[in-house]
Amino acid sequence: MKHVLLPLFLLLTSCMYQRAGIRIAAPEKVEVCDLTATLQFVTEGAISEAEYSGSLITEHGEIPFTLSFTSKGNGTLSLPGVNIHCFDAHDNGSLYPPPHWAAVRMVDMNADDYPDLAVDYTILHTGEKEGAETRTTRRHEEYLYCPENSVFKPK
Repeated sequence: MKHVLLPLFLLLTSCMYQRAGIRIAAPEKVEVCDLTATLQFVTEGAISEAEYSGSLITEHGEIPFTLSFTSKGNGTLSLPGVNIHCFDAHDNGSLYPPPHWAAVRMVDMNADDYPDLAVDYTILHTGEKEGAETRTTRRHEEYLYCPENSVFKPK
């Protein structure tokens, strides 16, 4: 497991220094926070088989997360109750266009002062064969944080 130290870098948030992992502090009033930019910074552009762990700090406590990558170029952001396929650079018929990240944002969607997640995917379908016609599709997912169970659930 790889641990990193982050400078202050989040839009509308701040990061806390900790050797045990990444700590991302959410603002007292969650509006919109682009987690993708922070995750890109954490990996320093070098995507290889690795795992990062940390906590999303809210005024109500910490939410643990893991960011892991396979050697083939796929990445997953795991939070309690949800695994988000946040990175795809492996062309197995489809991938995310460069820089290969899904757009992951923290947004308070239900005005409960807990960070919810909105994920936007742009998927480039390349086909199985060389020279196949390509097309692009988009997908949107939302996950609400459920404080009673301390998990994210699909909206």
